Amino acid sequence: MKSLALCMVLGVVSLGACSAGVVPVNEPLGAGWVKLGERVVNGGADHDTIGGHGGRYKEIMIVVEHGGMRLWDLVVTFGDGSTFSPGTRFEFLPESRSRVIPVPGGERIIRRVDFYYGNIPQNFGRARVELWAR
Repeated sequence: MKSLALCMVLGVVSLGACSAGVVPVNEPLGAGWVKLGERVVNGGADHDTIGGHGGRYKEIMIVVEHGGMRLWDLVVTFGDGSTFSPGTRFEFLPESRSRVIPVPGGERIIRRVDFYYGNIPQNFGRARVELWAR
């Protein structure tokens, strides 16, 4: 039940375990979204960081294109050095995105976001991960 609740909060697909809230990437994001960066997932286990560019944001969203991806952990570091990890361990199908993930404490400076992830080797190809905020 706990994992289903997290799936509903994050809106990611877990290849059969939860499919609530998955939105195709061809749907428009809407007004106010800023792309903070993108990375290509290299191999079965990878760690990358995307900087927040000093902006103040209250929500983030993850977009996955070109390949499937396992997300083991996501750590948001704020301007004051505190961190937030929404407790992820999910799999994204190609061409999907998460639901909106609210930043705790309202609008905050995002210093960086660390991704701990890997490609799904089931002929999906290498995933490209984008981080969006508003």
